[in-house]
Amino acid sequence: MSVRRASGTSLRPRVCALVAATLAATLGGIALIAQVPGRNVNMVSGTTLPDGDPFLQRQNEPSVAVSTRNPQHLLAGANDYRTVDLPGLPDDLENGDAWLGLYKSTDGGQTWKSTLLPGFPQDSSRLGTASPLHGFAAGADPIVRAGANGLFFYSGIAFDRGPLAPGAVFVARFIDNNNKENGDPIAYLGTSLVAKENSAKFIDKPWLAVDAPRGDASCTINGQRIAAGNVYIVFTVFTGPGAVAAPVSDRADKADRKNDGDEKKNDDKRKEKEDEEELHGRIMFSRSRNCGATWSKPERISSSGDVNQGAAIAIDPSTGTIYVAWRQFADAVEGTPGGIMVTHSKDGGHHFEKPVRISTVTPFDQGTTSSSFRTNAYPTVAIDEVGRVYVAWAARGFAPLRPDQTTGDSRVVMSMSMASDGAHWTAPRAIDNSAEDPGHQIMPALAYAAGTLQLAYYDLREDQSLVFGPFVDDFRLRTRHTIDVRSAQADAGPEPVFTVYTVTPAQPSVQVSTYLSGSRPGVRAIEQLQFNSPNLPLFKQGTVPFVGDYIDVAPAPAFVLTSNGRWVFNTSKARPPTFHVVWTDNRNVSPPRDGNWANYTPPIYTGPPLDPTQPIPACSPGQTGMRNQNVYTARITPGLVAGSPGNNNPLSASLQRGFVVFAQNTTTQMRSYQLAIANQPPGGRASFSQFPLPPFDSASPPPVTTVYATVPALS
Repeated sequence: MSVRRASGTSLRPRVCALVAATLAATLGGIALIAQVPGRNVNMVSGTTLPDGDPFLQRQNEPSVAVSTRNPQHLLAGANDYRTVDLPGLPDDLENGDAWLGLYKSTDGGQTWKSTLLPGFPQDSSRLGTASPLHGFAAGADPIVRAGANGLFFYSGIAFDRGPLAPGAVFVARFIDNNNKENGDPIAYLGTSLVAKENSAKFIDKPWLAVDAPRGDASCTINGQRIAAGNVYIVFTVFTGPGAVAAPVSDRADKADRKNDGDEKKNDDKRKEKEDEEELHGRIMFSRSRNCGATWSKPERISSSGDVNQGAAIAIDPSTGTIYVAWRQFADAVEGTPGGIMVTHSKDGGHHFEKPVRISTVTPFDQGTTSSSFRTNAYPTVAIDEVGRVYVAWAARGFAPLRPDQTTGDSRVVMSMSMASDGAHWTAPRAIDNSAEDPGHQIMPALAYAAGTLQLAYYDLREDQSLVFGPFVDDFRLRTRHTIDVRSAQADAGPEPVFTVYTVTPAQPSVQVSTYLSGSRPGVRAIEQLQFNSPNLPLFKQGTVPFVGDYIDVAPAPAFVLTSNGRWVFNTSKARPPTFHVVWTDNRNVSPPRDGNWANYTPPIYTGPPLDPTQPIPACSPGQTGMRNQNVYTARITPGLVAGSPGNNNPLSASLQRGFVVFAQNTTTQMRSYQLAIANQPPGGRASFSQFPLPPFDSASPPPVTTVYATVPALS
């Protein structure tokens, strides 16, 4: 057995049909209940196009999923601006445009390879030109979710710019073939359009959910016949004269909430309409019964005449009931109070119940200005195995120090369904509400797995500006606002309590964001050297900020295979849960030397150009890192991570196959573990020695250290 100090990772092992290694802590009285955030990892890698970001451009709105065949394998997406500078212009003009980034990890999220989703404007590959996205100018709003049998589903929107330009919502499919330890096992299968608009309509913010296979339906992928679980998608369609990508908040705030093309959409489609009463935002729903190959005609599930946006969708693990939550914006003219709306379907989306308003509390909304980023209070939803539905969002009126419903601090609040009819809900309550901590909490992301509710959100309690006002605005501040990501976990139940037991006294949450520390030139004191400042003016040619509209959290994995060969939601408490959090981060942005955020030029690029007819832009020293926004990830573990880099090998009755397994102590304390073979391969033998011995071994990895072992197996 070897020991290595590193952040090498993944999750609990499942050595296919061959051998399963299960690790259990043997320290007396120490349970694996810790909520331990791992190191922060930049997901953007590479220095040549398209498999890199040589111009140090922007990425935001990340989403992530974990393979159900090997939880070491992750797939993620984000808005990605790496091609903006391709035409050779020294600024952010429309000749280059944003697309959708594609990020893969085969070591549990500790290292990443990045590229673009096939079909981007400069994509001349066979897969790219065959994509129905090829020909669109831009893409945005990525959401990635895992299915059974190693499937991944990646949704987003693609669109052109200009009046009445077309737009579409799509789902791309991938599969983890789990057949390469030193290569890329995740294969692209293709892309399907769910809906396309060519009129005065705008498609916005899709969201995905994948169900476990529940019947006999199957699909064939690359010669593999696999059980098919339904895939559901919801999205918003804005209609009416001057339809925009996002409504003005409560139809009163005149700030353009989708402020510029750099943030994704067309200025022409985003002009404030003269007749606001004609603007409608409809929540649409579609389903796929064949692993995402084709989709049903989208149907409206929200009430007519309202401005609805930001839908989230989740599935009851036990019954398959679909729940959809979204934000309804208030309408003073129509007398609509606005709030968080929920509807559900018990028949696979054929019929939805009348939407229910579960809350009318004052949400936290902030418009885009030159000194403030945009955020709207959109809901996030999760469901446990007994059908309890949890909906969370950001709202004012709950903070002990600043409780005012108009100017007070925002808190992440949660409401729960009290019955399976989806009509009765608890009053919202704050999840993390320390009386000593001022500062807003925004953009919550909620997930459920292994008996645990996992929440991640942006938090400003450690804001370096020390200015705690009604909005996160840098106007006239000497020190910019800073923002961090925090994690909170709770056991599922009628009154979940979010608690971190690894700190004294126990707290509701733990900080996920970690930064480089050191001493500055001429200063001996050790201090934090990096900060995530959300209001840096990186967009609209260096005039406005943007950090996306959401962050994301994913269980590892979402589905597990039972002993009888059925795929089910990962709800059992038998194994401690692991989650992956992803977010937008400005820590790597270098302010311009001359102080002018509009005076941007990309770094020197020496790689092959995607368009050989365009010149390579010149580099201006001190102006090259001022757009370097990235997407980051961190793993939330119970203090122990166990896995196998390659858990799929054909076995032989005469030739031993070796499987490398590992256990990582992610805590800062000494730990001792016993490694055990939980289930022997049929008709064979697996052990921690080449010659059969008792199927267990012991290890005592020091803090933040990984131990490795080889498991020989015959079958």
